[in-house]
Amino acid sequence: MSFAKPFGFGNGAIREAEWDAMLAFIECHNVRSVQEIGAGYSTVLLGQLGIEVVSYETDATWLQRIRELAPS
Repeated sequence: MSFAKPFGFGNGAIREAEWDAMLAFIECHNVRSVQEIGAGYSTVLLGQLGIEVVSYETDATWLQRIRELAPS
């Protein structure tokens, strides 16, 4: 499956190996929703999978950027 890569892996964002592990867990356990602390690249990727994501983010400017990349 290909994903939009607005940030790319690493550089403060989730790394590709971490995403691969998360994706395997999601598929194995049929994950349909996620709560996370801090919105970012994982938020975008999870949204592309159709997973409901609840993010706790304190930076309103950053949150707006993520919302633009991963509309609900």
